[in-house]
Amino acid sequence: MKAQIEYEGYTLEEGTDIDVVESHKLDARSFWEGYISKRKPVAIKGHFTDASWTATAKWTDDAYLIKKAGSAPVKVEKRDGPKDSYGRGRRVEMKFGDFVEEVASGNDTLYLTSQELAGDFDPRPTLAGNLVPQQTNLWFGANLSAVSMDALAGSSSGLHHDFHDNIYVLIRGKKRFRLYDPSCAPQMYTNGQLKKVYPNGRIVYAGQGEVNADGSDAADVALWEQKFEAEKELVEAEVAVKLGEKGAKKRLAKAEAALDASLEAQLVNAMDDDYNDDDGGADSDEESGDEDKGEGLGVETSDGEPVTSFSKVDMTMAAKAIKRSFPLFPGADAAMEVTVSAGEMLYIPTGWFHEVTSYGTPTPKAAASKNRAAASSATPGVVAPGHMAFNYWFHPPDNLDPSYDGYTK
Repeated sequence: MKAQIEYEGYTLEEGTDIDVVESHKLDARSFWEGYISKRKPVAIKGHFTDASWTATAKWTDDAYLIKKAGSAPVKVEKRDGPKDSYGRGRRVEMKFGDFVEEVASGNDTLYLTSQELAGDFDPRPTLAGNLVPQQTNLWFGANLSAVSMDALAGSSSGLHHDFHDNIYVLIRGKKRFRLYDPSCAPQMYTNGQLKKVYPNGRIVYAGQGEVNADGSDAADVALWEQKFEAEKELVEAEVAVKLGEKGAKKRLAKAEAALDASLEAQLVNAMDDDYNDDDGGADSDEESGDEDKGEGLGVETSDGEPVTSFSKVDMTMAAKAIKRSFPLFPGADAAMEVTVSAGEMLYIPTGWFHEVTSYGTPTPKAAASKNRAAASSATPGVVAPGHMAFNYWFHPPDNLDPSYDGYTK
């Protein structure tokens, strides 16, 4: 089956550098017109300017994190070594405070990702404009060896794409991104069988059903519209009865039956979704969101199956070896490369393939004491250890004209 490639957004040309803008010079409208509507990545100097955004200062303070959520249980990935790719380790449970201290001591075999977040950030930042939030995520780990931007020093996420638009906020450390636009999808050697790339870059794989360009399920949308129309007709029929209109009672009975039918259809559909999730259905690894995928966690699903959105290409291999095994792959030199440092952000539209290499701030061995948290950035002049990123995922807009609506539905 040949994939339908309908992508109409920004595409890379060899040697193209990413646009860099200051956060205070970017508002929701200029962000939409210059980048979101064009499906064009952009590096942003600075973080959000919303008063509700306080994570930049607070989350570089280990003492604050431990006081705020130190007793909370978290599941972290434990890898055999710092050079192993994320998603290849095993999950272990520990207290968040203990994890923070391990990072402060320089333990670079542990990595945390969490969606259970609250406080210090706005669920929908002003810069996002009309984008509809889907999920937030925290990524937190360490790399003692990351003294330079040496590819061998950092830990790689693996090459993959997200199913949602991503505003990536770096709070600690550095991360190098290598980006490929969605038109390259047929050359990316993904685990999933490519079915379609929408004009906005949203990628769909075989077995995922009828997915719309905004990421919604076509069957779910049809059922919602059916229920909406049925409720609308019921209200109008009730008004007609009150006004004593001819045939109003029959109209009301018919409207009630239509609404019952639509509710029954939604219930059956929900039960089918639950069955597919429990049974490891074709779309159970994807439509729940981008959790455990945005930075490489989730290279395999819980049942051991490869994640559809990941590439088989290992970009840590030598160029000749990659060319031999994956002859259609455009190569590392064809990527747009950008380094994001603490205090900066990166916007990545849906469907843009990216490999992320993380570089943490080295921590002196002296930090591995009883007062490890106090030896971190809670002390003035001490740089926060490890690498930490926070990101917003948004449903990809499918209405990219200048109307600024963002979505057709």
